[in-house]
Amino acid sequence: KLEGAGYAAPQGDERTHWLRSSFEMPLKSPGPVPVLVEIHWSLGQDKRYRVPLDDVLARTVPLTVAGREIRRLETHDAAAHLLLHHVQHYFDRRLKWTLEFVALTREPDFSWPRLAERLREWGGRQAAAMALVHLRKVVPDAIPDEAVWALPAARWRRLALLPLRSEHPLDLVRGTRRRRTQLYLAAVLLERPWKLPGYLLHMRTRDRTATASAVERDS
Repeated sequence: KLEGAGYAAPQGDERTHWLRSSFEMPLKSPGPVPVLVEIHWSLGQDKRYRVPLDDVLARTVPLTVAGREIRRLETHDAAAHLLLHHVQHYFDRRLKWTLEFVALTREPDFSWPRLAERLREWGGRQAAAMALVHLRKVVPDAIPDEAVWALPAARWRRLALLPLRSEHPLDLVRGTRRRRTQLYLAAVLLERPWKLPGYLLHMRTRDRTATASAVERDS
């Protein structure tokens, strides 16, 4: 429907990449100044997080936008998703979501322990904890000590990332555009380390499938 309304979605190999290797797709709106709109079909990556979608939908709250009634994510669901989304982008320095996250944490009903419990349910506490480590480096005044107490990053995981740590004020780690680095980050931040072999096999199979699809199109 969006494409029929004039939104431009990725085509060819790029489209294959988004469909096979991700959980979202960016579209550009029509008009002289295109606006990027991301369509998400999952709040977390397969085989990595366990996001109970029915529960998330049941917790959504009403919101009025331009005179239309819609629903938005409950505050803690939205905050949890933003932290995991940052990790799924391998601590990208484009921290455009940070303002939204900080705004959510300042809502009257926000609770750091409740956020930690939500992430525990989803299987993403340690990944989110490392996202907070990055945020504390970039916007230290926005992340209170209470956040770190609720979501502490395991010492061994911090040590495992130490060789990759960056001195750049916006970066947590170096080399995040390299696939080997991305796989290493994913392995270190997996909530249940004993599931690592199966997860890496899933990632490798997914990568090979996406590559094979691209080769087929080229041929």
